[in-house]
Amino acid sequence: GAGHPLAWDRIAKTPVQAADPNAKPALTGSHTVNGRRCVPVFQLIADRYLDDSHSPDAVAGRCGVAADT
Repeated sequence: GAGHPLAWDRIAKTPVQAADPNAKPALTGSHTVNGRRCVPVFQLIADRYLDDSHSPDAVAGRCGVAADT
């Protein structure tokens, strides 16, 4: 995007400049643009932190807070 961050517009179904006040950015999903897969950062964050390695049971021993808390 000429050095500008892009977002996938969920209405127009096309990439737009992320700073465009009229954009309707998709926050989840995966989109293909010119043969390249594009994923919104919110989807990447969700995929990472919803992984079982971040579950309460998995981190209780590392952080000192019981999983049921």
